[in-house]
Amino acid sequence: MSLKMFESRDAVPESLRESAIETKDGKWAVADVEGLKSSQTRLLDEKKKLQDEYEGMKRSLGGLSPEQIAKYREDMQRLEDEAARKAGDFDKLLEKARNEVRSEYEPKVAEMSQYKTMYVDNRVEIAIRDAAIKAGVPQEDLPYVVDLHKGRRVRYDEKSGKPVVYDKDGDPTGLTLEKFYADVFKAEAPKFYGPTGGSGGGASTAGGGRVPAGQVAATDQAAFLSNLDKIAKGEVKVATV
Repeated sequence: MSLKMFESRDAVPESLRESAIETKDGKWAVADVEGLKSSQTRLLDEKKKLQDEYEGMKRSLGGLSPEQIAKYREDMQRLEDEAARKAGDFDKLLEKARNEVRSEYEPKVAEMSQYKTMYVDNRVEIAIRDAAIKAGVPQEDLPYVVDLHKGRRVRYDEKSGKPVVYDKDGDPTGLTLEKFYADVFKAEAPKFYGPTGGSGGGASTAGGGRVPAGQVAATDQAAFLSNLDKIAKGEVKVATV
């Protein structure tokens, strides 16, 4: 509501003095009655205009209500579907059904796809870590091995629901992850496996010589540390040569 301001009560028109209110700053405020009347008249004119338009629309539609129009459209759609079915126009009906299903489920599928990607990545990473560490890859090298192979040499197979090993050309090898890390990757990148002390024909010493099976060289710190438990139990001996 708008107000008209006057410097003093005497300045307010006599017909409006009874409704005048003194403000904190000493001025006098009077409701803009004319402005209110003008706004009210404008709103009434707009309401009448809309009412006239609505009545005209009802007349053009034969007096049907919005609810009746909606029901009419549903009935017409049903009749069209029945006519198409009787005429054998199954392609049209099938496409309509596909669009309805697509509009309902595509948003849900898009929302779930990000979670599926996270699940697949996590499953492949766990499988690589398990197989690599069993084959002898040190714990500290696992992040590099995972980054090297996940999505490249080791990928998730939708059909089997399991990680699958591929060769360098991108073809499936048919190998299990355990076999891949125990044999193939070990031959390709032996630096990730280090000395084993008691395996094969004997581990190399720091000076280039060899020690008998079941022993580790005292100068081979990596082999010595990796066999501490076996040395303590007497299963592996320490060679001084």
